[in-house]
Amino acid sequence: MDRKWLLPSLLASSSLLVACGGGSDDDLQPGDNTGAKGSIKVIVQGLPAGAEADLTLTGPSSYSEDISTTTTLNALATGEYKLTATSRSVNQALYQPNEESITVDLSSNEEETIIITYRTSVNAEGTVTGFGSVYVNGVRYETTPEQQANLKVGMQVDLQGKQGADGGFAVADSITYDATAKGVVTAVDYANQTITVLGQEFGVNKRTKLTIAFTELNTGDFVEISALHQGQGQYIATRIDVEEQNGEFEVEGKVSELNLDAKTFKLGALIVDYSQATAVEGTIENDAIVEVEASNLPVEGVLLADSVEVESANSAPSGAVAKFEGIVTQVSDDAFAIGGHTFTLSDETDYKKGDDDDLQVGMRVFVLAVATEEGLIAKKVRFDKHSEIELTGVIDAIDS
Repeated sequence: MDRKWLLPSLLASSSLLVACGGGSDDDLQPGDNTGAKGSIKVIVQGLPAGAEADLTLTGPSSYSEDISTTTTLNALATGEYKLTATSRSVNQALYQPNEESITVDLSSNEEETIIITYRTSVNAEGTVTGFGSVYVNGVRYETTPEQQANLKVGMQVDLQGKQGADGGFAVADSITYDATAKGVVTAVDYANQTITVLGQEFGVNKRTKLTIAFTELNTGDFVEISALHQGQGQYIATRIDVEEQNGEFEVEGKVSELNLDAKTFKLGALIVDYSQATAVEGTIENDAIVEVEASNLPVEGVLLADSVEVESANSAPSGAVAKFEGIVTQVSDDAFAIGGHTFTLSDETDYKKGDDDDLQVGMRVFVLAVATEEGLIAKKVRFDKHSEIELTGVIDAIDS
């Protein structure tokens, strides 16, 4: 699809072996306090607070020690030691060690340091908020220059990667970007700060990244928009770029009024005719999120599609963490939906900057969930109660 990059994998390993000193190679029994000896420091990181690791250190003379947290083992006999690490499941999330086993050769008067970093797979959908690596939903992911080369602040991206608890030690394996819409502005409401593109209404606020002032946007401008889905045909724009028209049009939205015989459906106010589409990926059905590409503008409110791609539901493996930013479109007693994803609520769901009564349609939220065989289970819901204060006046004093 247009403007989509599936970027190269970033491999990261946190294993660190540090050796210094030297001495006799005389064999000792583990724990001897005389003659040649050494020590091994095992550092455990990436697990949630209070969670224990599952590590075993084995060595000379049948030495074996179970380790659950950061520790230093002193007065060890010289020789070869092997640390094995096992995955841990904490609050339904599966944390895997960066290495399943690490071997060190311990010499006398030497200290070896072994770092084991636990991470869980993560699928993050949200707004790019900064660089120096890439920040998505407030978490800093280590990336390569190539991965972030085409990204801009305000873009909505889908990031696959790994991270430790609370977003620590995060690395991106791939980052995918798709524009929400590419087309010609057909209406501008300066008072209510909205524009209409391909039958979809995009709201603009002070956090929307614009390449020109909103008051300079006009009907007929060709724009590329990245946005959060708010409802049928309504969005909150997170980035708007004014570009040269290139004869390629694109729009994303939720299907309604599907007519299988006529091969038409609606995205908001826009009618999409896919009867002549050369590619249809996935099964089109009402409420499905689709991406449509076309080579011509709509005629009398009808867009003739060249291709239609149905977005698949979250495919994160069981035990992976899923992080989403979006606007609530549906709420029930035990579930809610944003951006085509449904999250199950429980008594253990933790609410930040609000409570369960604040979970209403139209509220912008950040969700941390865990993927299970039953679906996405919401662990944390943080409400976006962003407020801005603007003061206008005359400067009457400056204190340098």
